[in-house]
Amino acid sequence: MSQRDFAMMSIKRDVARHGRITTESVRLFKEARLTRHELKEAALRGLEMFEQWKNR
Repeated sequence: MSQRDFAMMSIKRDVARHGRITTESVRLFKEARLTRHELKEAALRGLEMFEQWKNR
């Protein structure tokens, strides 16, 4: 698994867990040199998971 893939997965997990982008997510974003589009994509997927959990 590449560093980019790991960062995307971790950001998605953090957003799904907390409902927002955390400082850890920002650190991963910077370290993996993701684009803003990739950050947005991971955050939206995580937010969808958070909303599903919240509405069950």
